[in-house]
Amino acid sequence: MAFRGGGDIWPSKRLPDIETVDYLGIPKNRPVLHVKSLNVDAAGAPVQYGITCFNGDLVQLVMEQE
Repeated sequence: MAFRGGGDIWPSKRLPDIETVDYLGIPKNRPVLHVKSLNVDAAGAPVQYGITCFNGDLVQLVMEQE
């Protein structure tokens, strides 16, 4: 059975909070890539919600439409 759901992604750039500075080991003045995501099943019901922060110097986010 194939997954037929979908979702949305909301990327943004921001300065990290103190918790993110500690976790990533980065300076407090280095912007991070902040991504919120919501995945839904085929009926549109939410199945996963996430908030993730990436060190902007080490990651590239690529989004493609299917």
